[in-house]
Amino acid sequence: GTQVDLSSRSPGELVAALDDENGWVRETAFRLLHENDEASAQSALAQQVRPARHPEGRAWSLWTLTALDALSDEVLLAALNDDDARVQEVAVRLATPRLGDSASIREAVIALAGADDARLRFCVALAIGGMEGDDARAALVSVASQGAGDVWTRRAIATARPELAVAVTTELLAGASAAEARDDEGFRLLLTQLCEMVGRSKNAQWTEMAFVAAMEAGQWSDDAARGNAVAALSGLARGLAATGQQLSRWLASTSDQAAEGVARAEDLFTRTVDVARSTECSSDDRNAAIEFLRYGTWDQVGE
Repeated sequence: GTQVDLSSRSPGELVAALDDENGWVRETAFRLLHENDEASAQSALAQQVRPARHPEGRAWSLWTLTALDALSDEVLLAALNDDDARVQEVAVRLATPRLGDSASIREAVIALAGADDARLRFCVALAIGGMEGDDARAALVSVASQGAGDVWTRRAIATARPELAVAVTTELLAGASAAEARDDEGFRLLLTQLCEMVGRSKNAQWTEMAFVAAMEAGQWSDDAARGNAVAALSGLARGLAATGQQLSRWLASTSDQAAEGVARAEDLFTRTVDVARSTECSSDDRNAAIEFLRYGTWDQVGE
């Protein structure tokens, strides 16, 4: 194609080039503005974030303003409310360091937890995982509920602070017991992953909270509820094993508040033995049951 020489362009022309259809032109314009530290371009950049014809132009304007240390909260808020998910994704990444300083930016980022776009929700999960507060918990639960089937969403949620992970875990389990239990593999993988994090925490209170919530997550006669409880308890067992503890010994050391949960866990092992032996259950269900039973004692598992 035709070669474009941007080296002699003015700062204003380079800003305009950020909205070019050609990716090389956009990247080169960004590089030149950054290398030359074009402070004179800051006003034009801020003005271009909204009216740029292409989402890529708006996104590159945000990156350039950041590189010039000139991205204002006002411009960032406008980008968080953009109508293009890729622009919002960039805005969330750039907003993350400001979440503790700006209530309006925090509110705008949290509002995106309910976005339809999976990549955007992934970025939101990464951003809010280090936050405190009920709004952060509710937002992460929202992301988890919508995106449990996506491996990257699950990994993003797994980066949350341990306290937040515990809160999300117990709320997901409570939600599963308050309504019809969710019956999908992604949700169970998420429960296992979160509960393993809790089990690894070496925090007895958190581990017991997650355990009690798991044991209250429905009736074992319901296949979906039992499957969710098996997933959660398997995660706790893996986490405890990573710290040198056995699930059976941990169950024997729980407080009186967990007594009912311990009794339900015993019943869960018994019912899971039936699933493992049944020829009417699917191979996936039987394999999951066998995997779970390895954490039980001989008395719980039987022959």
